[in-house]
Amino acid sequence: MKYFPICFLLLMTCLVRVENVPIPGDCTTKPYREKGGKNENQDVRLHLDCTLSAINSESEKTNFSVIPGEHTASLTVRCSDTLSTSHIEPQGFLSLNLLEELEIIGCKLENIPDHAFLGLTRLRVLRLESSTTTPLSLDPGSMSGIGSLEHLDISERELELLHPSALCSLPSLSSLKLEGGSFSSLENLGKFS
Repeated sequence: MKYFPICFLLLMTCLVRVENVPIPGDCTTKPYREKGGKNENQDVRLHLDCTLSAINSESEKTNFSVIPGEHTASLTVRCSDTLSTSHIEPQGFLSLNLLEELEIIGCKLENIPDHAFLGLTRLRVLRLESSTTTPLSLDPGSMSGIGSLEHLDISERELELLHPSALCSLPSLSSLKLEGGSFSSLENLGKFS
């Protein structure tokens, strides 16, 4: 029981520090813990779970720079409007350069453009999950600039085109999940190791 005051004090310190970080109104937050349960960084590191109607739809522009980049290590973006097409802009996540994990869930994405994730040099996990049956197209340079990526999950989606250079820029990739989807083309994919 004598450890309780110390644990409580540490918890309160963490909560106070999180409260000082400006969080957009459509996001919920919790402390980010790396797999293994430890957080070696003394700064506040957060996981944000944000719900939008769509990403850069015809009716609204999405500005990811309002998310506190210096504290956000993990981000989940959920789209509530499954009818509006979402668009990821080249370098749209550039302000989140400390991001290690990114999930985009329920957004009607038809294309991942060149340089979509450029600047996310620490990104280790990328998950793209959609409820739409529209095929997803990856431009040849869509994965450029994220050489630290270890896990890529594009399951439950039909891929219209998987260009060979889309994955060649991922030297650290150790896990590729494509189950549940199908390919319209694997245009000269070659050997993937």
